[in-house]
Amino acid sequence: MSAPRYMDIATFMRLPLIADPASYDLALIGVPYDGAVTNRPGARHGPREIRSASSMMRAIHPLTRLNPYEALKVGDGGDVPFKEVYEPEVAHRDIEHFISTFSAVGTQIIAI
Repeated sequence: MSAPRYMDIATFMRLPLIADPASYDLALIGVPYDGAVTNRPGARHGPREIRSASSMMRAIHPLTRLNPYEALKVGDGGDVPFKEVYEPEVAHRDIEHFISTFSAVGTQIIAI
């Protein structure tokens, strides 16, 4: 994390982008989806905006002085690649399939 916070590809908390899920303990993944919503769309923008806002987070907690990344290897797993966002059944299968690529190798997941 030597580059200024406004540079490089935006990832959750400036964590590394995961290439091999098996080499991580925890993956943060984005689910940019608000399908089947009629009146309040916008959740699809959530993962991107959270990545942007989280770039200001620090690796060491300011009060406890603990670094959680020393206990776990954490990375950004990217966003769910949707084949079809306008068909909820297909989109839900895409989400399940993407998550299974991490859980199949024992990587824990936080979906955002």
